[in-house]
Amino acid sequence: MATEFKLVVSDAFQFGQAVALRGGYAIVGARRMTGAESEVGLAYIFVKNGTGWVKQAQVSGSIAAGPNDQFGTAVAIDGDYAIVGARSGGGNEPGRAYVFHRDGSNWVEESVLVASDPADSAFFGQSVALSGDWAMVGSGDAYMFRRTGSTWTVEDRLTGITGRAVSLSGNYAVARDSSGIALKVFQRYGTNWQQQAVLTASDASNYIFGDSVSISGDYIIAGAPNGDANSAGAAYVFVNSGSVWIQQAKLEPNTGIQRTFGTSVGISGNYALVGDPFDAEVADDSGAAYIFQRKGMAWLLIEKIVASDAAARDDFGMSVAIDASAVGGLAIVGAPDKALGDVEGEAYILSDFSAAIGGVIDPRRLIAIVGRILFGIIGDGGGVIWVPGIGPVPVPPSGPLNAYSGLSPAKRDVLVGLALSEMANLINNADVQQEVRTTGLKLVKQAANRLQVPSETDAP
Repeated sequence: MATEFKLVVSDAFQFGQAVALRGGYAIVGARRMTGAESEVGLAYIFVKNGTGWVKQAQVSGSIAAGPNDQFGTAVAIDGDYAIVGARSGGGNEPGRAYVFHRDGSNWVEESVLVASDPADSAFFGQSVALSGDWAMVGSGDAYMFRRTGSTWTVEDRLTGITGRAVSLSGNYAVARDSSGIALKVFQRYGTNWQQQAVLTASDASNYIFGDSVSISGDYIIAGAPNGDANSAGAAYVFVNSGSVWIQQAKLEPNTGIQRTFGTSVGISGNYALVGDPFDAEVADDSGAAYIFQRKGMAWLLIEKIVASDAAARDDFGMSVAIDASAVGGLAIVGAPDKALGDVEGEAYILSDFSAAIGGVIDPRRLIAIVGRILFGIIGDGGGVIWVPGIGPVPVPPSGPLNAYSGLSPAKRDVLVGLALSEMANLINNADVQQEVRTTGLKLVKQAANRLQVPSETDAP
C-alpha cells in the first residue's frame, strides 16, 4: 500500500488543479486566491523533509495580474527550475509562462515567456513542460525555449497541435495533434525540433485521445477519457524502438465503467499513474488514481488509490505526476475541488508504492492481459511479434507482417499460447499459475504442429 501525505494551504481555491514532482520537490498550482473573486492564481513549491513535506515557497507572476490570468493553470519542475503557466481566461489578455530558479531555499523569477504570435497569446501557458535547459509551452501551437545562462530564448515553434497537453523528456517532445485523435512526437536536432511520428490508439474512436500526455525516456502515456457515459476511459502506453513508436499497452480501470479514467497521466521509469477524478467508489466524483508497473512488455495494475479523507466531488485524480527515481517511488495527486471550509483543494504525496510489486493478479483480468504481453497491436500492420528462438521483436507499420487480425489461426494460437506461458510467471496464485501455464504450453505445441515448425517448448 502506498503511503499518503497531504499538502494543504490556507489561502487558495482549486489548489491541486495542476501538479508536478521531481527530485524531492513538488509544485502545485491554485487558480484562485482567497479573497479574490477572479482567477488570479498562485503556485506553491514543497520540499521533502524526512518523512514529510514542507512548503518552501509561494510564487506568483511579476506582471500585474489581470482578473483572469489563471496563474497556476499548468506547472512543471526539473532540478533547480520551475515553470508556471498563466493562461489568460478572457478578452485580449495575453497568457504567459513564468520561469523560477531556486537559490538556496528561495525561488526567484528568472524569466517571463510569451508567445511570438499574438494569435496564440490568449492560450499561451495552458500547458508547460521542463527538461534540462529546455522548456515547452503550449498555446494554439507549442513553443520551445532554450536556456543559456539565465536567458530563455524561443528556438522553435511546433505546429499542427492543440497545445492543450504537452510533455518533454530529453530530446523528445510530445503533444496532442490538432485532429484530436492522435499525438505528435518531435525529436530535437541541434536547436530544431522535427516531427518524428504520429501516434494513434488501436481502438480509441470514441475517446478524447491525448487529452493528457506524459513522456519519460522511451515511453509515452496518453490519456483517453471517454466522451460516452456508457464506456470506460483508457490510457495507452507507447514504446520507442529505434525510430518507431509502438503501442505497447492499453491501461484500463479494474472495475465498472470509469468514463474519466485517463483525465490525467504520468509515467516514470517502470511506473505509470492514471487519474480518474469522477470515480465513485467512496462517493460521487470523489476520484481515484491507479498505479501500474511494467514487467517486461506487460503493464500490471498494482494499486488503485483513493484518498484517506475522500468525499463527494473532491475530484481526486484531476491532476497527477510521478517520479519513480526516488527510493520507493513518489507520486502526487491533486484534488482541486475538495471543500475545506474557507479554502478549496488538496494535493496528496504518495510514496513507497513500489512495495506493492508482486501483488496477486485478479484472474478476471487475465484475458485482458493476454493479447498485450507479446503482441502490442497498433492497428495498421505494426506491433510486436514473438519469433521462436529469439523472443519479442518490434514490427514497424511498414513491415512485412500483418497485424494480429491478419495472421492465420495457427499463428494467432502461437502468440496467445506464448503470452499465456509468459504471463504465468507474473501470477502469485499457484493454482491459477499452473492452469494458465498448462493451457499456454498446450496451445503452443498444437499450433506448432499445425504450422510444422518446432516449438520453443520442445527446446532443451
